[in-house]
Amino acid sequence: MHDVEADLRDMRHSMAELRQNGRFQDALGLALRVSDTVERSSGLDSSEYAVSLNNVAELHQELADYAAAERAYQGSLAALQRAAEGDRCILLTVLGNLGRLYHATGRLDAAEPLL
Repeated sequence: MHDVEADLRDMRHSMAELRQNGRFQDALGLALRVSDTVERSSGLDSSEYAVSLNNVAELHQELADYAAAERAYQGSLAALQRAAEGDRCILLTVLGNLGRLYHATGRLDAAEPLL
């Protein structure tokens, strides 16, 4: 039997190592695979999916692909709104990250209420 949780754990570990070593493009590829796997295993309405999109967004931001980062942060927020468990800690993390993205791109009016 295929162990999805073990695969996700391994991919997340590898993604963190790549990110720590500054290999953001490679880490992004893994983050996208994690997100796809989580979508299939947990669905679009889970906090786990929201976290995976937040990770994708952070890596897009590291690569200065701000439009893709914003789309992923917005997707993460939408997943959290749909999630029954609605983890407030994750929500605050995503909102803070989106605020920092807006600040980094000079959208201070949009950033202010989130920071």
